Amino acid sequence: MSHLPHLVVFDTDRIQEFVFATTTLKEIRGASGLLDELNRLETLKLIAATSGSTVYLGGGSGLVRFSHPASAQGFCRKLEALYRDEAPGASITTRWEPRRDGEKAREWLARAERHLRRRKDERGRPPPLVRLPYLQVCDLCGCQPAYGPRPRDPTRLVCSACLTRLQGGHSYKHSLVYQRLEDILGTDLVRWPEDMEEIGQASRPSGYAGLIYADGNRMGLKRQEFLDRHSGDDEALFRALGDFSRALDVATRGAVVQAVHQHLGGAQAGTVYPVQFFITGGDDLAAVVPAHLAVPVALDFCRFFQELFLNGGQVGKEEIPCTGLEASMSVGVAIAKDRFPLHRLLATGRELLKSAKVLNRELYGQGLGEVATLDFLVTSAPLLEPLEEQRRALEEDGLRRYQRPYTREALERLVKRIRRLKDSGFPRNKVPDLATFLFQGRLQACLDYLVLLSRLSKEGDPSPRQALLETAHDFNLMPFPWREVSGRLGEYETPMLDLVELYDFIR
Repeated sequence: MSHLPHLVVFDTDRIQEFVFATTTLKEIRGASGLLDELNRLETLKLIAATSGSTVYLGGGSGLVRFSHPASAQGFCRKLEALYRDEAPGASITTRWEPRRDGEKAREWLARAERHLRRRKDERGRPPPLVRLPYLQVCDLCGCQPAYGPRPRDPTRLVCSACLTRLQGGHSYKHSLVYQRLEDILGTDLVRWPEDMEEIGQASRPSGYAGLIYADGNRMGLKRQEFLDRHSGDDEALFRALGDFSRALDVATRGAVVQAVHQHLGGAQAGTVYPVQFFITGGDDLAAVVPAHLAVPVALDFCRFFQELFLNGGQVGKEEIPCTGLEASMSVGVAIAKDRFPLHRLLATGRELLKSAKVLNRELYGQGLGEVATLDFLVTSAPLLEPLEEQRRALEEDGLRRYQRPYTREALERLVKRIRRLKDSGFPRNKVPDLATFLFQGRLQACLDYLVLLSRLSKEGDPSPRQALLETAHDFNLMPFPWREVSGRLGEYETPMLDLVELYDFIR
């Protein structure tokens, strides 16, 4: 029997609701950083004060072992009070599980996690705010009673939760992803964006921003596979559990920092470094970058994550354990005007992420292993209907005028083809025609594309004609611009509408 027979598991409740309660970047940054600080720093102090032994900690959750029941119960009470007092509007669910006689460690762990999920479900959602005639509601979140004026803007009254978020936005230093970037860039040079417009100013074309919304695939299965490889006594199991959680958390943060720095480069004194991280914990990521970098950053993030999680390595002062496991991410990329409602941009990102995950599950079911998948959308209006229905409107008579979602390799090819077309001097006024032709029917589209090819210049290396033909060859479009859907006789698809949609946002 273990000398630490009391297990405590915990998980932060409704993280996204707390982080995205407002739509201003400083409050969002503060909310995200505050939860990060509570989870990684304050919880660690509380574990030490209650004589606990940390198994893993990060991403809003954790697992701790204790030798005495009083210590475990005291830790649960103090941790829930810590979140309640330090982050009004946020909460965390804890569960203490003593070990049963003769119980195997895996059974013990599974029981604790099952009971934690049940307790989270039982707690439900907080009751709605009761509106009274003399009650002023917060001008930012609209959910809590106003507490006082907003600093630097006394005309707006805010609740205690939003005031805490705002104060956290000024002191984001506890957020590890910002710390890591500042270590690379130099803290004296970095100024983070105050609003989406500052990110949009760095975009090409100006005035747009790109949301990257990512989530790991089958991480529960990966954890079981990793634990199976490191089976042994209780201590070996819990060490493996800690190594896996740390590898997942640090690989996600390390991959996004590496991808962002590779494309944004160094910071310049007096200028905004145009990136905003919303969520970077466990295998979850939500971030905003200039629109023309959204797809390239997402592609490199997927690649870097796969490499770091598989092989391990050093990310700043943090070490990633080598898991030896292939893993993948699914990503949704939503590109819109920088004044586009943030909550709608986030909703669009979630829809795109779901679409990417559908393809990922299909490929995995076909025995193709771990393949990163991505979906994207350039939008000027909120999605008034589900993404699936919007895409269905692009299908007619066996023709699917899009190819999204993509595997990482296929989307990299599409980006490469766009750059090749631009390098060739392909006429910008002919780019919309590549999409318009697709709505004339299959045979007419083929004829229109042939006419366009015949009129394109053959001068240059590559010439516009050569660059377009390379696109047809790379995606096996025959007859151009269609290709027959594998296993579906008489059904055709094309990436050309996707290419046109993304054309202005690839440099």
